[in-house]
Amino acid sequence: MTNKFYMNITLKELLEDNSEPPSPIIDDGILLDGTILMLISPPKHKKTFLTQNIALSIASGKGFADFKVPELKRVIYFLAEGGFYPNRDRFKKMCKDLDTKFSENLKLSFTSFIDITNDEDFDEIQKRISDCDADVAIFDPLSKFHSAEENSASAMSIVYSKIRLLIETQKISVIIVHHTGKIVNRGGRGSNTTQAEFDSCITLSSNEDITKLHYDMRHVETPPSTKLRFNADTFWFERA
Repeated sequence: MTNKFYMNITLKELLEDNSEPPSPIIDDGILLDGTILMLISPPKHKKTFLTQNIALSIASGKGFADFKVPELKRVIYFLAEGGFYPNRDRFKKMCKDLDTKFSENLKLSFTSFIDITNDEDFDEIQKRISDCDADVAIFDPLSKFHSAEENSASAMSIVYSKIRLLIETQKISVIIVHHTGKIVNRGGRGSNTTQAEFDSCITLSSNEDITKLHYDMRHVETPPSTKLRFNADTFWFERA
């Protein structure tokens, strides 16, 4: 029988524990160890650009704009949008002015579709995370990594249970890129399960080169919204 509990501790042991919590992946509660950060926006609001900036920032240990990264971590980026060559050229532009000694800390796994709820596909995802000893896994976009009915709470609960299983077994944090539904202010597309599952969420809304970030945090006080400017020459977000 599989043990689904990751810790068993008495109150006495808990009260006597003085161990330090792991350092955050992204500071200010944006991405903590063993948690899910969700990036949400309508199509064409540059959320994949922001996600790729974040991936490079975590892999290099260097923050950007309003994102503070305390130390470098290994990242695996499961990417199912844009194709190989456009993404290759995009990353080359983003890395043009960077010292890329960190480049082996970021692994890109391109796919058109893989189903995390399928046992064989789940094992493949798990193996790729394990093989590169990743600290962070990114799924971009969520819709390309499951075959569940997005409006079904029970179906989407299975998707998120698989993601939580990866977090527990592989000791990782996860970033999920997701589209909004038809009514943007209701958050991520599909069942309300999505709103219940993330630990932190950034919702993007763009107007020309200015992108507003709206935060929703579960473990720390939610910070005020911020504005970033997208630099079309570097493909990086900067403080507005």
